[in-house]
Amino acid sequence: MLMYALGPEGHPGWRRHGALAALSVPVWWWFEAVNTRVDNWEYVLPHPYGRIEYAIFASIAFSTVVPALDAAARLFRAGRARGEFAPVTGQLATGQLASGEAAGGLIATGLVFALPDLFFPLVWVGPFLIIDATVGLSGGESLLAQALAGKWRTLMAVALAGLLCGFLWEMWNFLAAPKWVYDIPYLGYLKVFEMPILGYFGYVPFAWSVYQLVRLTDRIGESAYAHD
Repeated sequence: MLMYALGPEGHPGWRRHGALAALSVPVWWWFEAVNTRVDNWEYVLPHPYGRIEYAIFASIAFSTVVPALDAAARLFRAGRARGEFAPVTGQLATGQLASGEAAGGLIATGLVFALPDLFFPLVWVGPFLIIDATVGLSGGESLLAQALAGKWRTLMAVALAGLLCGFLWEMWNFLAAPKWVYDIPYLGYLKVFEMPILGYFGYVPFAWSVYQLVRLTDRIGESAYAHD
């Protein structure tokens, strides 16, 4: 709420906020499902929870993730110049880039499940590549295409939003109950709160994924509305 208030656009309205919260729940449950394979984090609970009780409380907590990133992205993108998403021409405008990006995302996700101890950082990269490619193939604004065209402003703004949210989440988690802790192979040193310092870089592609997923759902909603 505070970040929405600090941004130039203000709060997007409770209907929009509720839609983002609803989107947030399955997004994070996906990463919980992947974590059953990579086993990079676990929750320290003050007392046992039943399955239904745990699912309800966890889903409520997970519902805050996408709205928080959306608010932070709006804040950091406040100074974005008009025309930042001008159409990309030439080779980047074809489906070749998006198709290659989607293939890379599928391979990255497959490697996570096949060799989790080695490829666990791709937990955050694979979904971004797949979602960004889907946005591009649907006629939307691919962040990778923008970067290759030399337009980094939105990419960097969303990255900063991810790092800010990641830092705040880890800070609030440190003395919380319940809380999460990490077990990260090879890179689990120099912790800032519970998170190893290199782990914060995972918040960058995660924020890109969320940003593009919100754009994609917006496009789907607009298309459905146009056909009503």
